[in-house]
Amino acid sequence: MNAAVPDLHQLYWLIGIEFGLAILSDVFGRLISLTDSLIGTLFSNSSSVELIQKTSRVDLQYLEDAEFYDKLERARRQTSGRTVLLSNVLYQIQDVITIVSLESGLVYYYHILLLLLVAAIIPSFLNEMKFSRSSYLLHTRWTPERRELDYMRRIGASDATAKEVKLFGLAEFISGTFRKLAHNYFLAVRKLSIKRTLWGGIFHVFGDIAYYGAYVLIVLRTVAGEVTFG
Repeated sequence: MNAAVPDLHQLYWLIGIEFGLAILSDVFGRLISLTDSLIGTLFSNSSSVELIQKTSRVDLQYLEDAEFYDKLERARRQTSGRTVLLSNVLYQIQDVITIVSLESGLVYYYHILLLLLVAAIIPSFLNEMKFSRSSYLLHTRWTPERRELDYMRRIGASDATAKEVKLFGLAEFISGTFRKLAHNYFLAVRKLSIKRTLWGGIFHVFGDIAYYGAYVLIVLRTVAGEVTFG
């Protein structure tokens, strides 16, 4: 007598649902990237037009002031960078929703794992927030030097000024000034990047320890029969 064939219709339905969710996840991810790109372009265009119009209404005495010009330079640079910041904020909100969902499950099944989750996430989050602020302050503090770098690059490698640069022998001065400023800026960025990478790696290791610690606890509870494999 043949053994009863198990009913696999429910399993097929579950696999089909998972397959559909995987496709929807990919579609939504692509739509989000497309929307970010289009909104970023529109925002950059709109903010650039507004910046041009506001600049045209500013008195000449302010345009000749170095401090005001640095602010104008930062505004010009940030017309294309604010959308990235907005996207990062929205992704952080998405991550917070995911974390809250996971925490709800942990509270229901094994609340002590919630402490491990907090211990893994909070230090890493504070570290990233600290270095993001340090990176922003670095770029803001170096605005005059970055403006000078752009100026040296423009007059040293432009067909509009090539004749004057060659006639007065300014190539060595321009290239030397650019090399010195660029190297100092590189050193400042390298120092901050090394610190960010080092501390980020350390906190990432702590996160992995907390994750696998939780994994071991779940395995031990399963072996002890306190929870099922499901």
